[in-house]
Amino acid sequence: MGKIQYRRVLARLFSARVLVAAIIFGGIATILLVARLTVPIPGTRAVSDPREIFTTLGSAFTGPVGALLIAFLAGIAEPNGVPLASIMAHILGCIWVSLAYREFIYRSKIFKLLLLWALTIFLYYDVFLIPGYLISLVVFYAQPINFFEMYTLLASGAFPESIITIVLTSLIILILPVRYRRPWWI
Repeated sequence: MGKIQYRRVLARLFSARVLVAAIIFGGIATILLVARLTVPIPGTRAVSDPREIFTTLGSAFTGPVGALLIAFLAGIAEPNGVPLASIMAHILGCIWVSLAYREFIYRSKIFKLLLLWALTIFLYYDVFLIPGYLISLVVFYAQPINFFEMYTLLASGAFPESIITIVLTSLIILILPVRYRRPWWI
């Protein structure tokens, strides 16, 4: 990659548009947590909440740099006193969404786009967010956990949230004109 092209890529990744949008999306996620718009997941200390609507859409549109900022803001106000676990889990999930959206989703015809988006969100929860949270609890807080038992509890508790996130974010993507579905960092 040439020097000029490298600078262009960096300029897009760190553009004011991307950074401001990431602060807005991540800020909304933080506000939702501070306002305690959460529902406890039975059998755990974890909560279900609407912040993932903003973390997933924001990450898709703002790319990996925006995703890092959104992840930090979405996890810093974690209501259970384990912000590092939440931040790390969100970093994994948000980076996944930003890259998957750019590489596989946004150029697709609407039916395929919606199917791939739904798959991306399921993977966001079940492969990145929940395992990332559990592993981070052990690494950062030395909390002994039964991984498979906690994973099952969290996944079943977060399932309704993931469906709501898929439906609402899909509707938002669906109503956007095609030109606005393009990631803002490319």
